Amino acid sequence: MERTGQTMNQMREGYVEVQEKLTEDQRRVGYDFAAAVGDLMENGAKMSFGRAVAHQSQQMAAELGITDAAARSIMAEEFEAVEQQSLWDWGKQLDQDIYRPQIETEKEERAQAKTRSTDSGGASIKERRSGAGQPRGRTRGPEMRR
Repeated sequence: MERTGQTMNQMREGYVEVQEKLTEDQRRVGYDFAAAVGDLMENGAKMSFGRAVAHQSQQMAAELGITDAAARSIMAEEFEAVEQQSLWDWGKQLDQDIYRPQIETEKEERAQAKTRSTDSGGASIKERRSGAGQPRGRTRGPEMRR
């Protein structure tokens, strides 16, 4: 019986080989992917900087045939070369400016919805549905067994 496929080490070596053969133009693409993180956080689905970087590094890795970790590393190197600032420091600022306000807004909306869901008697909709606070007509438990 003949085995097909690659061992994990062969696969890893293949990724390393591709990474070592990247051209300067291919490496420069890392800046584009890194810079797109800000747009993704601001205009896309709500996500933290870490998730946005992971998403972009996966896209870059798939495009260039390298690992996600190598793509993330290249993104950081290229971003720092162009912006003279660490990708991770920029990310902390993005989280503070974009992601945290989104989370705070959601918390406030949930709190407002919770206060609106209580009626004048103080019972929430959930409590009214479950019948909490109302006397029960029938007993439950061991008393009902015969």
